[in-house]
Amino acid sequence: MPLIIHVPGRAPARRTDLASLIDLAPTLLSLAGCEPLHYSRGVNLFDPTLQSSPEDFLFSEMLDYTEAQQYAVITQDWKYMRRIGEKPHPFARPPPPEITVELYSRTHDPLERENVADAHPEVVEHLETEAQRFMAALDATEAGSEDAHSDADDMGLTDAQIEKLQALGYLE
Repeated sequence: MPLIIHVPGRAPARRTDLASLIDLAPTLLSLAGCEPLHYSRGVNLFDPTLQSSPEDFLFSEMLDYTEAQQYAVITQDWKYMRRIGEKPHPFARPPPPEITVELYSRTHDPLERENVADAHPEVVEHLETEAQRFMAALDATEAGSEDAHSDADDMGLTDAQIEKLQALGYLE
């Protein structure tokens, strides 16, 4: 999805590498002259030292009320999705129940109409490995983190905000 940010006094520029919503906070904070958030996983999209490589990917995960888990790995060329659970999202164009893996060519099929997972098992295997590696690293980061109150204190949250996040299940 395109993103346009107009910065007065800066020459127009275009990026074609992958970016995610988590990149907006570091980017906007940098443009405002603020320090980056130490707990942010995003990157400043205006950072001239930021280099992308063909191995770069985005990871996305969706948990919804249907108790199905769906995650995706997106590269410049591919979008790989895996659904775990029996119930697809009720408002989505659900695939047949026996299909839990989808692969789309972002260059040849940007509308994601033809699932080519069976034709490219090596791509599926590679992207699934990347997904597992990413989730393991995320789990290790969260497990190695100090308790949730310490993280919340580092973020400058008030006791009332912490209680609300606990009530919503975001903090223990």
